[in-house]
Amino acid sequence: MMGSEGNNSPSGVPLSHLGRSCANPPGTGTALPEDEEEWVVSVHIVCNEELLHGVSVSTSTPASCDPARRILSWDNEALIFFGVKYRDLTLDARLVFTVRDSSPHPVAVVSLSFFGPHGVARMGKQKLLLHMCAPSEQGKHAHLIDLQQRDGVSEYTEKYARDDVGFRIEKAREKYAFSQAGFPPVEWLDRLSLPHTARLLANLAQDPRDPREWALEKEEGGEGPDEGGLEQGAGLARGPLHESGFLVVTLPLFRHPVLFQERLYPGVAGLPCGGLSLARPLEGHSSPASCPPLERWSAGPTDAGFQGLTTAKDLNCSPAWELCAIYDCEAESDNPVEGKYRRQAHDQFRGSGGSGVDPSLKPNKEERERIEALLASPSDHLRIEEKDLLWTFRHTLPDKRQALTKFLLSVDWSREEEVLQVPRLLEQWKAKANVELSDALKLLGREKAFQHEIVRTFAVDTLRRASDDELLTYLLQLVQALRYEDRSRLVADMTSSLAPSTSVTSLPEDWESTGGAAGAAADAMDGSGSRSYPLARFLIGRACTSLELSNFLYWYLRVEIAEDDSGYGDVFKAVFDDFGMALREANPMVLDLLKKQDEFFTNIARSQRQARDEKGRKDAKEEKLRQLLAEADANGLPKGAPYVPMPLDPHVKVAGVVASTAFMFRSALYPAVIQFRLYDDQSQQPLPQQPLQRSVMDPSSASMPSDPAVASSFVLTPRAQSPSACYKVIFKNGDDLRQDQLIIQMVTLMDFLLKRVNLDLKLTPYRILATGPRDGMIEFVSPSSPISEVLAKHGSIQEYFRVHAPEPGAPFGIRPEVLATFVKSLAGYCVITYLLGIGDRHLDNIMLLPHGHLLHIDFGFIFGQDPKPMPPPFRLAPQMVEGLGGEAHENFMKFKRYCCQAYNCFRGHANLILTLLGLMVDAGIKDLAGDAASVLGKVEERFRLDLSAEQAELFFLSLINESLNAFLPEILERVHKFALMRR
Repeated sequence: MMGSEGNNSPSGVPLSHLGRSCANPPGTGTALPEDEEEWVVSVHIVCNEELLHGVSVSTSTPASCDPARRILSWDNEALIFFGVKYRDLTLDARLVFTVRDSSPHPVAVVSLSFFGPHGVARMGKQKLLLHMCAPSEQGKHAHLIDLQQRDGVSEYTEKYARDDVGFRIEKAREKYAFSQAGFPPVEWLDRLSLPHTARLLANLAQDPRDPREWALEKEEGGEGPDEGGLEQGAGLARGPLHESGFLVVTLPLFRHPVLFQERLYPGVAGLPCGGLSLARPLEGHSSPASCPPLERWSAGPTDAGFQGLTTAKDLNCSPAWELCAIYDCEAESDNPVEGKYRRQAHDQFRGSGGSGVDPSLKPNKEERERIEALLASPSDHLRIEEKDLLWTFRHTLPDKRQALTKFLLSVDWSREEEVLQVPRLLEQWKAKANVELSDALKLLGREKAFQHEIVRTFAVDTLRRASDDELLTYLLQLVQALRYEDRSRLVADMTSSLAPSTSVTSLPEDWESTGGAAGAAADAMDGSGSRSYPLARFLIGRACTSLELSNFLYWYLRVEIAEDDSGYGDVFKAVFDDFGMALREANPMVLDLLKKQDEFFTNIARSQRQARDEKGRKDAKEEKLRQLLAEADANGLPKGAPYVPMPLDPHVKVAGVVASTAFMFRSALYPAVIQFRLYDDQSQQPLPQQPLQRSVMDPSSASMPSDPAVASSFVLTPRAQSPSACYKVIFKNGDDLRQDQLIIQMVTLMDFLLKRVNLDLKLTPYRILATGPRDGMIEFVSPSSPISEVLAKHGSIQEYFRVHAPEPGAPFGIRPEVLATFVKSLAGYCVITYLLGIGDRHLDNIMLLPHGHLLHIDFGFIFGQDPKPMPPPFRLAPQMVEGLGGEAHENFMKFKRYCCQAYNCFRGHANLILTLLGLMVDAGIKDLAGDAASVLGKVEERFRLDLSAEQAELFFLSLINESLNAFLPEILERVHKFALMRR
C-alpha cells in the first residue's frame, strides 16, 4: 500500500491499459498471435538504484485484447498494493514496469518516477512510452536495462504529449471529477459536455493513427482527431504490437500536492521577500549549501509590477542553476506597513472611538459564513481583517461559547476604549453561554491577549466552580500557567503579602481536607492586592483547604524551583514562599507534615543514589541500599511523627520502610524498588508487613456512573487498601520523569472521559511524581510482567491467563471477565498511544496483569518521536491478537468496536486535551521543546477533526490493519531481544 505522510488511506496503482502508437515502420514490429496471449505486468519499486523489495508485484489477471487487437487492458478495479508509504521513498524513487507474455523474457520495460522535477509527487493518470526489449537485453533484470533508466513520462511528453488530444481530454476529465467537490456543478453544461467527451474518447480509442500524424493531417487540411475524421478509420484490420507502445497507469490522487521535502534555499542579499530564489535542479541532488557566491544580481521591472529578478543570466550564474518560485512562509503574518496604516485609520475600520458600532448590527449572509468559518477553524491565528470582522459584530458573539477565545484575540489591547468594553462582554458570555473549564484553561495560556488581567481574572472565576478533584486533574498545567502571570508585580508583592487566617477553618486532627472551607479560604487568599496575579492567589487559597492539593502543589512548585534553566525560578519561588506563609497561617500542622514528608523521602532518595554509586556489581549495590535503609528506618520518622503522607498518594500513610525487601533493576541508573509500611488509623500502630498489590478495579465491580458530577469524584480517588498492607515505590535518579508524569496525567484524564460516557476500558493509570528535574518516584504495579516475559515463560498470552485465571468449560479455558478486561484495556491503550504519539513500543515496556489488565510503561518518546524507523501507528503485535482469539474471533470484533468508540470519544474532547498540552510547552518536556506549534499540530492531526464520526471509525480501522500487518516492528523486536540477551 502506498500512502503519504498526511494520508494513510489505502491507495494503490491501478493498471488501466496497455496501448500502442500507430507508427508502424515495416519490419520493426512483432505481430500479436491470433490465439490469446497472456500479457502480465510486474512492478518493482527502486530507490537509490536498489530494489526496495525482492519479489515483484504483478497484476492478478492477464490482459484482455480489444477486437482490433491494438489495445491490451486490465481490470480497472484491480489495484497493485505495496507495503511502502510515500514518506518512506527517496527522491529518486521510481516504479519499474515489466511487460511479459507467455515467455520468461520481458517484452517491454518502462519506469515512472514518483516525483517530478520540483519534488512534487505525480498523481492520477500517467502515460508512459514503452521501451521494447531487444534480444540482447532479454537476459537482464528490468531495472538494469540502460534505456529503461529514462523516465517514461518525460519521453512521452517530449514526443507525443502536445498532439495526443485523447489523453489530454482524459486528464482534464479526471481533474474535473476529482475537484468537483470544490466547485459548484453546472448541470446543463455537464449534460452537454460529458457525453460529448465520452463519444470523442471512444472514437479516439479506435483511431490507429499516431498523434503526430493527426497534426500533419491537420496542417494539410485534413480533419484531424475530430468525430468526422475518426469514423473513417474505425474498422481497421488487426495490426502488430509495435515497439512504440504506451502504458497508462493511474497513481493515487491527493487533495493537496505532496512534496518530497522542504528544500533549503540559499540566502540572496536584497532578494525581494516571497519572490524568487536560486535552487539547483533536483536531478543534481546537490545541497543548496554548495551554492556558488553571487557576484552581482540585477533588478528590473517585471510583469508583476515589482522590482525583481528575471532570469538566471541576470544573476551571472551557471546555467545549471534555475530560478523557481518559493512559498513565502511569512505570507500569513501581518503586514507591518498595513498595520501602521490601520492604526492611523483605526476608527474607520473598527468604529468611532472603538464603540461606534451599533450593538444591534447583524452580519449579512456572507459575513455570517465568514464568522462561522473562523469559529470552526482550529487555528488561533487571525489576520487583521478577520479581527476587524469579529470586533465589528462582537455583540452577536456572546451566545456562542466557541467564540470566546477568538473574540479575545480580536481585541486591540493597546486601545483603552476597546479594553473597557471587554468586561461587559465577558459578563454577557458568562450569562448566555456555558463557559467550560477547558475554555478557562485556554485563557490562562501563553498568548499575549490572554495575559491581560481582565482575561485571567475571568478564567479564574470560571475555575472556582471546579471541584478539588477536577482541579487536581489539571493542577500540573495550572502550575505551568503561573509563568504567564504579571511577573514583575507577582515577584515584588508575593513575598510581602500574608494570607489572613481569620476566614480559614482549621483542618481536622488527621489533616484530611474539609470541603466547607474551600470557598472561605479562596476568598481569604484573594485580597484586594491580588488582581494582577489571580491564578496564584486562587491556587494557594484552594490548596490551603485540601491535603491532596497542598501535597501536589508543594511538589510541582518544588520541581520548578530546582529547574535552573526554566528562566521562571523567581516566579515559582515567590509563589512557593507565599504558599508556605499562607499554609502557616491557615494550618501550620499541614505545613509541618509536608516538611517531614519532604525530609523523609529525600533521605530515601539519597540512599538510592549512594547505593547506585557504590562500586561493585548489582548484588553489592543492593546490599548497600538495604544497609542504608535499615539505618534510616531505625532512626524513625522525622521529629517523631507517627506517619507521613506518601507523595504519590497523600491518602496513603507511611509509617516506615521495609529495608530487607529492597532491590534494584539492572540498568545504567539502577532504579530501586522500596517497600513502605503503612499506618493503621484505628490501632495508631504500623500495619503488619504484608505487600499491598496494585489496586485494579475488579471486573465484577459496579459500572461507572453516567452523571458527570458524580463521575468527577472518581478522578484520583484514594486507593483501596487491605487491612494489612505495604506500598511499593520505584525511586529513580538521573532521569527526567516529567515527560512520563505528563503522559500518565493524560491517561488518567482519558480514563475519566471514557468513564463519563459509561465506557470503562479498564485502564491502569498508575502514579508518577517528579520530585526534581532528574529525580522522581513511580508507583510499583504488582504483580505485572512484560509481555516478552509472558511469552517466554508461557508461550502465549492465553496460556498465561489459563495459568492465573483458569475456568474449565469457559471459552479458551479462561475466566470470561479476565478476557473481557484484556480486550478493553488493549483497545484503550491502542487509541491513547496513537493519539499521544508514544514511540519506542516493544514487548518489554507493555505489561500484563493476571486479571487481564494491559498497560504501557516507559514514555521516553512521545508526540510522534521514535528511535526506530517506519514505526506503525501503534503497537499491536500478532501475539496480542492471538490472545484475543484471532482475527476471526468475536473478541477481535469487540476490540475494534471499543477502539472506534474511544477514538470518537477523545475526538469530542480534543480541545481540552490540546489545551492541556499547550500549557506545557514551556515546562521543559523534552519532546515538546523546540517547535512546539509543529508538535501540537501533529498531535491535532491525529484526531482527524475534519472527519465525521463514521469516517473516523473507518480511518481508525485502517490504522488497526496497518499496525497489525506491519512487519518491521517484528524484525526490530527480534533485534531488541537479541541485544538484551547479549547484555
